[in-house]
Amino acid sequence: LLYLCQENILPIINENDTVSTKEITVGDNDQLAVMIAQAVGADALIILSESDGLFDRDPKDPQAKKIAHVDYNQDLSSISFGQKTSAGRGGMSTKIQAIQKLTPLGLDVYLGSYQEEKPVLRLLNQKGGTLFKAHPKEKIKSRKAWIASVIKPGAVVMIDDGAKKALLKNGSLLPVGVKKIAGHFKRGDVVMIKNQNKTVGMGISEYDSKEADKIKGQHSQDLHHYINVIHHDVLIHKDNLYLIKES
Repeated sequence: LLYLCQENILPIINENDTVSTKEITVGDNDQLAVMIAQAVGADALIILSESDGLFDRDPKDPQAKKIAHVDYNQDLSSISFGQKTSAGRGGMSTKIQAIQKLTPLGLDVYLGSYQEEKPVLRLLNQKGGTLFKAHPKEKIKSRKAWIASVIKPGAVVMIDDGAKKALLKNGSLLPVGVKKIAGHFKRGDVVMIKNQNKTVGMGISEYDSKEADKIKGQHSQDLHHYINVIHHDVLIHKDNLYLIKES
């Protein structure tokens, strides 16, 4: 991929390729774009859609208002994203999930309509669409970037304040600090870690969602009372964790 770019050849990569199989698909082109942007060390990502950016409600609603700028840690849980677009597998919600994987890594993301004249230049010149502002820091190391870019969609671990403090002091995530498990994920999947609706970080889970739900809030030495197989005394080890430090 990098060689093609160096030779001034524009690669076209499509998740919906007819020769792809279920085992190697990543979900949709938005998720694939995030992975490619991270892999090539891009400075920014542009996503073209039917909708000209992010709105505070379904764009079909005449009262809908466009949100021109979104910070990397802004809570968007109150926004109703409406139905998916006529083309593609996902809608605005999947685009936001993809975007929120990249902006904490230091990459700006532009979202706007492909139906406008010169849509890419229009977005780069901020004459339309929505700019999702990146975290104002240097890009992280490749392994940490990989962890942050392959999050299992909808997989969330909600933690308490004590667990957040422990993580920020270079600690691992213990089951006792977990309040709630959302979504379905397998052992080895990357999950989002949140505290009070704010993303704290991402990490590789040592347990699947069913196991994690059974051991949440429990001390590590007591895990054998709740599950048959103990994979680890932590839910997410600090070596498999990427934290978003507040600016």
